[in-house]
Amino acid sequence: MAGEIAVDLRQIEWEAGRRPGISRKMLRGDRGGEYTTFLKLDPGVRFPKHRHPSGEELRVVEGRIQIEGRWYESGCYVYTPPGAVHDVFSDTGAVMLIRMPAPAEMLED
Repeated sequence: MAGEIAVDLRQIEWEAGRRPGISRKMLRGDRGGEYTTFLKLDPGVRFPKHRHPSGEELRVVEGRIQIEGRWYESGCYVYTPPGAVHDVFSDTGAVMLIRMPAPAEMLED
């Protein structure tokens, strides 16, 4: 199939993120800023408050996360509409599959 992207996740190492306890496995990205990635939060890690100018789709693959006071466990899907602001916390550690049409705008360091 033309344009197909196939990735063997066993062959990709976790890349350290800009914040301690956060790492990722980038699956796909383009020049416009759209991307699909696996994001991993270590236990007790909070991803700071950020805005999604074009929305976000997220699936919890392992562990559990808290977004704006609600808990989502493995198997849950969360859609964040354009313009929404939130942070993400995991007490157990978590792996999420994330698709974003444009990068998030960080509101906290």
